[in-house]
Amino acid sequence: DGVSCRTTLIGWPRPGMERYVAWQNSLVTPEEMAAGRFIEIPALHQTAMFRTAAVRKVTGGRYRDGPVERREGEEAEPGDALDVPVDMHWWLAFFHAGLKCGKVKEALFGWRQHPRQHTRTHGRLSIEALRLIKVH
Repeated sequence: DGVSCRTTLIGWPRPGMERYVAWQNSLVTPEEMAAGRFIEIPALHQTAMFRTAAVRKVTGGRYRDGPVERREGEEAEPGDALDVPVDMHWWLAFFHAGLKCGKVKEALFGWRQHPRQHTRTHGRLSIEALRLIKVH
């Protein structure tokens, strides 16, 4: 249903981010990635490719990045109002749908690091915000 790759960091070195990427890179099999989704995202979204059918199954035709905006006449669902970062929602929904994704062992993606990147500065990516999503 999908394939991902390992990541290497480029730029501003930070021990915490190095540990985080080393943990992600340690998850290679579909089983490891599925289990890891409850800890954190098992791979950076931009490192992966997915079959169109898998994307449609997970998204229902709409890619979620933030609160859900329902079309007129659609019934609201629990969790619609959560400001969900796309990666977190994607991996939780992907594996919940019974889909599989593995990771090639090579590091094919370079993730540029800098002090102002959203990973470090955007409120919706704070530890508190990510915990709310996991609890939901």
